Amino acid sequence: GVRAYWDGEHLISRNGHQFCVPKFFTKDFPKFKLDGELWSKRASFDRISSLVRSGEAKATHPESQKDVLHQKMRKVQGEAKATHPESQKDVLHQKMRKVQGEAKATHPKSQKDVLHQKMRKVQGEAKATHLGVKGCAASAAQNKWQQLTYNIFEVPQAKGNLLQRLSQVKETSYLKLIKQIKVKDKEHLKSFLKSVEEKGGEGVVVRDGDLSYYTGRNSHALKVKSYQDTECKIVGYNEGKGKYKDKLGSLNCKLKDGKIIKIGSGLSDALRDEPPKINSIITFKYYGYTSKGNPRFPIYLRERIIK
Repeated sequence: GVRAYWDGEHLISRNGHQFCVPKFFTKDFPKFKLDGELWSKRASFDRISSLVRSGEAKATHPESQKDVLHQKMRKVQGEAKATHPESQKDVLHQKMRKVQGEAKATHPKSQKDVLHQKMRKVQGEAKATHLGVKGCAASAAQNKWQQLTYNIFEVPQAKGNLLQRLSQVKETSYLKLIKQIKVKDKEHLKSFLKSVEEKGGEGVVVRDGDLSYYTGRNSHALKVKSYQDTECKIVGYNEGKGKYKDKLGSLNCKLKDGKIIKIGSGLSDALRDEPPKINSIITFKYYGYTSKGNPRFPIYLRERIIK
């Protein structure tokens, strides 16, 4: 799933940006804080992450209004300097003649009308990027969000032990509690881990349920999985063969130590048609190391979401 934090009013990404969520999805959420993941079903991380990163499912940060204006300014400046430094005046003169021609098209007084229209258009574009909650909800792909649920594993700052904190959450159609299972012994943990991995899960999280709420990483909350995983940066593509002809065959990925490895396993057909972009960061799993020190049997897991 995709990590999401509920602050009592909005769903926030782990990097602090607001998701654009339809009102029906959060209308029954509590006013207190929650921590969890947006989820639909197993082996669907790419689809979920694509949804929450799309314009339909995520909110552009209010500060992006400045970014849009800066882009427009750079575009105008680029047009003006397109051919030669001296051409700047020519381009500006052409634009002025064009604007004057448009303004005089119907009547001398129409110049004000044209200017007013342009101002209204610019104001409309400026407002389009703002994060107003109503606009955010209206633009979300509601039929897609109906496939998701928000699954809770923590109630930040609440009192009591883990189960007492989670007991404050009332489940709804889109708000679910992740079931907590008490570990009997090591064999029980191994058996449960195996059942999760056979269903396509990455692993399990083991926590000390008697502790009060705390923040930060420590030995009281550990991830347990039968493989290792790490990140790498995509630096190139390799063309596929056979059934993957004319599609992506594998990714060239740069490890933290500078080594380049190929990752082809774990890529869905959708990713082979539209792979992650160059320089994007992905997570892959592997099973130990080869004699040359490379990750053994690397398998693509997911792309890091950067907002």
